[in-house]
Amino acid sequence: MARLAMCGWESGNAEELGNELRVGATSGTSATSTLARGGTYSLRCRCAPNTFPKAYRIIGLPTNTSEVWIRIALANCVPNGTTYTTAAMTFLELRNGTVRHIALGYDVRTRSLVVYRDATVIASGGIMPSTSAFSCIEAHVVIHASSGVVQVWQDGVLVINFAGNTLTSGVGILNLLWVGLGQNSTTDNTDEQVWIDDFALNDTVGTVCSSRIGQGGIIALWPNKDTTDKDFSRSAGSDNYSLVNSYPPDDDTTYVQHGVVDDMDLYQFQSMPTSLTNISAVQLVGRMKSVYGSGAKGALTAKSDDTTLVQSWTAFGTAYGYQSKVMETDPDTGVAWTDTKINSLQAGLTVK
Repeated sequence: MARLAMCGWESGNAEELGNELRVGATSGTSATSTLARGGTYSLRCRCAPNTFPKAYRIIGLPTNTSEVWIRIALANCVPNGTTYTTAAMTFLELRNGTVRHIALGYDVRTRSLVVYRDATVIASGGIMPSTSAFSCIEAHVVIHASSGVVQVWQDGVLVINFAGNTLTSGVGILNLLWVGLGQNSTTDNTDEQVWIDDFALNDTVGTVCSSRIGQGGIIALWPNKDTTDKDFSRSAGSDNYSLVNSYPPDDDTTYVQHGVVDDMDLYQFQSMPTSLTNISAVQLVGRMKSVYGSGAKGALTAKSDDTTLVQSWTAFGTAYGYQSKVMETDPDTGVAWTDTKINSLQAGLTVK
């Protein structure tokens, strides 16, 4: 492991990252183009008045993880309501099952960032904008009863540097991460919403994507040309790539499909923006379902020059869902990606 997850919600669909947890939240989570940090979409999270409402996307983590690095861009932390006395909101929770070890939030009265160990405030600092501008929040968290760490950078400036107990109970591991919005008090249950973008998560394994992530973002590149690996049949027309580059996804309106083992459909993609540097990872993202019954398998596939990398086989359900695979290095060279290699990359799906 290294880069455990990343998402900019550029598919226009909130399901691109994790499952939704919605408790007492009228709107829950949704991808929206109303406000975005760099691309077209972000994740909007809304909690209507209720007792401890929550609107999160849940990400599963390896159960041996106790130290993580996180980046999350956050906007519009000012409440929609006008009168607050004690309430605070959380936008990130690091958990071991039902145990919430650490949560990051903000005080809605002062807009100060707040760190909780379970429900206890252990540190605070910084201040969120009073407008809908995004702030880039980076965090370094180590779960431990005495040698724990929570460091928080806001737009590149270290604003929280806590050392001590970060363990709520049980063992010091993380296996769930909740991204979104949760009210942390029952006192002020006013309609609340935030926007989240450019999320990334690293553990500390290896030498690539294993430390502080930085203030960059996530750029979506869409299929724009077929390749010689064009095995799948089409819902219409003669170009396969044009049937799989809709955002938000149109599901059964346009699609490609196939059922012959080892056949693949690969596509070329848009070019990288020339202004971007320091590419930390490439992620393949696909939305697919099985029309042969639950359990039919496929694998996201990348072809970089002469190297074809077929990822782990995944069983698909009978309803559409997302599959993704992060590649921190170029499978052809084994070193960091360059814009030239990304611009020549082909990717798609192989059928098993």
